[in-house]
This record gives sequence, C-alpha cells and structure tokens, in this order.
Amino acid sequence: MATPTARTLQECRKRGWLPAVVERYCSYTRRRHDVYGFGDVLVTVPGQSGAVLIQCTGGRNGAARVTKIVDECREAAIIWLTAGNRVFVWTWGALQGQARW
Repeated sequence: MATPTARTLQECRKRGWLPAVVERYCSYTRRRHDVYGFGDVLVTVPGQSGAVLIQCTGGRNGAARVTKIVDECREAAIIWLTAGNRVFVWTWGALQGQARW
C-alpha cells in the first residue's frame, strides 16, 4: 500500500510538476517533522511563479491538518503565503473503492 507521500509524489509527477520530499525523520525521537510545521512535499509548477508546499495525509485527517496550519503554524504559513507561494492539503483515502484526493 502506498503512503500518502508516495501517492502525492506520483500525482505531482503525473501532472508534470517537480516534487521533492521535505519532511524529515528524526531517529532519536522517532517522529516526522514537516517543513515550517506543515509541509511534506515541496513542488515547483512549470509556468507558475512561487512554490507549493503540500501537506499530505490519509483517511479523514484533512480537516485536522488545515486546523493545525491555521492554529499552530499561522505565522510561518502567513510568511510563506505572502511571499507568493501556496499551500495545499491533499487527503488520500478510499472513495467507493478508489483512491481520491
């Protein structure tokens, strides 16, 4: 089974975008850390200025991720967005037997 990050990378490449995983894993704490607290995948979209940070998740966690960005990462998100960049939250899960975002 593919992880939400793997699915996101696959979808980005399918669209002709240039993705890079920016989430890091700390072996000491055994936890994953997102860039600025909310970014798993950094994407450059051809023909568009700025970059995109994608927070990718599975199941029904999308709303919780949006809330986290707004509540816990507000300052970093505002700086990121006012610099001309974008933030996407992609949620992967089964919808009538098919993976959708």
